[in-house]
Amino acid sequence: MSRVALESIPRLTFYDGTMTRSRRGKPIPQLTCRGKACSVYRPDVIRCTNAGGSGTDVDWKCEAELPESLRLGRVEVSCEGWSGPGDHYVYKESCGLEYRLVDVPGSPRNGQYGSQWLRRQSRFPRCSRNIPTDCSIK
Repeated sequence: MSRVALESIPRLTFYDGTMTRSRRGKPIPQLTCRGKACSVYRPDVIRCTNAGGSGTDVDWKCEAELPESLRLGRVEVSCEGWSGPGDHYVYKESCGLEYRLVDVPGSPRNGQYGSQWLRRQSRFPRCSRNIPTDCSIK
């Protein structure tokens, strides 16, 4: 087990379907999506870069490959404090990301996805009953 100062972490990579590690509590999912758009699409990977800050008040800039109709909204990185809540030293690999997916104004929405979205979606082999696409396209 190792600890690291949160402000010294240059970047974090979060994976869908992967759990965090924990010293004292139960592990949590690395990625947690909130909002209506989560039922339509979820990225497999989100990468966050430290945009500055100190102690436990660190700003993160996060990026993911998303359909043109969606963008990342609010993102919140949380990590297990080494000694407890509020400790700026965190347990390595304990960080998780809660994020929102937001509709891009003027883009296809509400299940009405156009051909541009489907062409871009074909690079993402995630299948859903709500998305009119052939999941065998790679």
